[in-house]
Amino acid sequence: MKNFLILAIIFCAVLVHAQDKNMLSTETKRDSILASVNGESITLQDVMLESNAEEAKLSSMFTGEDLIRKIEEVRRKVLEDLINRKLIYASYKKQPFDIPTQNVEDMVDALARIMGDGTRESLERRLNEFGSNMDELKRKVREKIATDFLIYKNCILHVEVTPKEIYDEYKANPARWKKQEQVEIQLLQVLKGKNADGLDPVKVVQNLKEMLKNADEEMFGEIVKKNSNGPNAAKGGKMGWIDRDKLRPEFAAPLKNAKQGDIIGPVETPEGYYFIRVGKLAGEEQISYEKAAPEIEKELREKAIQYRKRIYLQELKDGAVIRLLI
Repeated sequence: MKNFLILAIIFCAVLVHAQDKNMLSTETKRDSILASVNGESITLQDVMLESNAEEAKLSSMFTGEDLIRKIEEVRRKVLEDLINRKLIYASYKKQPFDIPTQNVEDMVDALARIMGDGTRESLERRLNEFGSNMDELKRKVREKIATDFLIYKNCILHVEVTPKEIYDEYKANPARWKKQEQVEIQLLQVLKGKNADGLDPVKVVQNLKEMLKNADEEMFGEIVKKNSNGPNAAKGGKMGWIDRDKLRPEFAAPLKNAKQGDIIGPVETPEGYYFIRVGKLAGEEQISYEKAAPEIEKELREKAIQYRKRIYLQELKDGAVIRLLI
């Protein structure tokens, strides 16, 4: 039941976000029917119950047409999930099994703890604010338990990944299981154009070149803090480990043969000049089969589950009447 509880908590978070009256999504009538499955409708409000958490996040990342497009993508994905859920739940209703009332009640109590002061009364008030009620919530929880169990039974329970499959996958993709050559760097940036003090960046770079000669990590860091316009200046310009093949071209060439402790620069780029201090170096390393195996097993298992889901859902769709009204 742990997974069911997590899903219920997620559903709770969705309800909280869905109450934001300023969301772009409120401009559309929530009782609009978007689809039907065997005569049962799916409304815009049904979709929004599960999409508004993601929509709230999108509104902090996009605006205008981009936001509208992203919201549409999210809602279409949620609509597809709801159609699938109704298909699965319809199969449950044909061959129902016992769902202990206590499991449903436990989820409701968990929702009450997450949403407010822990009482059913507080939870019901929150539900009423969004035009829902306790009976509707329990129905959705019961439906979720039934559909998740059927997915588990038909798509997950009998999935097995053998050691041979894992090993074959490892041997078939040797490049993937190599830890790329990496370099740890500190960065000092001087932007082109006069700075706030009216200093010529070219002269600043010339002075820095003298100051940085033979600077160790600590000294380089202090000079960065006082002079850099670049990222992580407050941390002495430390950029951490970077794969060599992910370095921007202007940095990759001069760093190709650099050794630990070398200071490269000034390196000119369209936006400014850089001094780069090389910290530690790490060569290419083959990731052992023992370390790679758990990740490979997880990926192969998920791939098999998704394949079974597609087959299972297609079988349900073949015997259903689905109408999309958008």
